[in-house]
Amino acid sequence: MKKIITLLLITMVIGQWAIVNGQAPNAIPYQAVARDSAGNPIASQNISLRFSIRDVIATGIIVYPET
Repeated sequence: MKKIITLLLITMVIGQWAIVNGQAPNAIPYQAVARDSAGNPIASQNISLRFSIRDVIATGIIVYPET
């Protein structure tokens, strides 16, 4: 009986771990190269970037912003 309970508990813990680790992160990873108007890479300068996902159309409600 102890073996069955132990096996059941181990199975439940592994199942919970898989559910928790299976969630998507709350961010979108991306890489980019900043370029000036001539197309040359901007190096050694700080830049600011704003990224927004809008609902349905380009002027729709912002559903996900990131700066």
